[in-house]
Amino acid sequence: MKLVLKILVVLILLAVLGRVAFVRFWPSEEIAALGEDTVQAEAASMEDVLLVAGLVRPAVTIELRAEASGIVESVAAREGERVMTGQELVRLDSSLAQSSLDQAEANLLQSELQDAATRLELDEDTLALRRKTYERQQALFERGLIPMEELDRAELEVRSSERTVERARRNIESSQARIAQARAAVDQARTELQHTTIRAPFDAFVLRRSVEPGSGVAGLSQSASGGTVLMTLGDARESALYAKATASDAQRLEPGMQARIRLDTDPDTALPGVVQSVSTAGDVDQNSRLTTFPVVVALSEQPPGGWVNVPAQAEIVLGEQVDSVAVPERCVRTSTAGQSFVYVRGQSGRIFRQVELGVIQDDRVQVRSGLEAGQTVICLSGR
Repeated sequence: MKLVLKILVVLILLAVLGRVAFVRFWPSEEIAALGEDTVQAEAASMEDVLLVAGLVRPAVTIELRAEASGIVESVAAREGERVMTGQELVRLDSSLAQSSLDQAEANLLQSELQDAATRLELDEDTLALRRKTYERQQALFERGLIPMEELDRAELEVRSSERTVERARRNIESSQARIAQARAAVDQARTELQHTTIRAPFDAFVLRRSVEPGSGVAGLSQSASGGTVLMTLGDARESALYAKATASDAQRLEPGMQARIRLDTDPDTALPGVVQSVSTAGDVDQNSRLTTFPVVVALSEQPPGGWVNVPAQAEIVLGEQVDSVAVPERCVRTSTAGQSFVYVRGQSGRIFRQVELGVIQDDRVQVRSGLEAGQTVICLSGR
């Protein structure tokens, strides 16, 4: 039994060694028959481009919050839907707000009626008449035609009218203040009623819908957190690619550089863009310990089809044509870790080479490092 096991182990080792020798030392003609061929890396004049990857998402994202409290009556937009400026999104039960408005308007009317009644007490004509009467009585008294009692009585009537007019004026001021207060209450109640209908503040995509019909929401004044979040909206007027670059790549970037953005949903279409910002504050990944720097590339036009939060790549133009090494795109392979590599034909067989890629032009890909012109590269045929 032990002898049989030893024989099986030897056979397995021979099979593995044979496979290695088969792959490494068979001539290229036989490799081609197995789905591979070889090409030579060639020097080529290609555009100096840096590739960055990230997500295309709205340049502005906001949380739409309730300004009035109440029960959600209807929600008129779904997640992923595009909405226009002023479009109704959420409607709250308005019965309570309407009652408050009706009460405020009734209070305003009552204050205005009280003001009108108060103005009737402002008898300035009587005051003016009594002043003239007093002046005539004073003249008659000086001529000795009337007694002192009549002059005193006329003066008392003048002072009484003055007090009545002054009291009426102060009552009018008070009633005017009540009217202003009542009007403010009407305006507030009307605003509360308007806030029961929530509309889109700008053209946007509904990124998240947070309430459903029947949900209770708290307004700004009733919530310590600033009102219940109804929806999360992304500005549909402006989008940007949010990516990250290594320190060496970030140093080569400047705001204003032109770029071409390709969405994973439509990789054949290049959307124009421009580098908006390159952060000088790095982010450290806790797992890989790699430090990267945020890069924002603004799209000059909106993605077709209204795609948001979609993976994309940006080809940032660093300069004009530069001497590069290029190979067919089918020659470059990708490891499970996402790294690009090629197999180079050497004297002892195929050699693994990790490479840094640049721009893809036609069917050729720019190799920024890891490969030299003239080296023989083993490529997959039929890709």
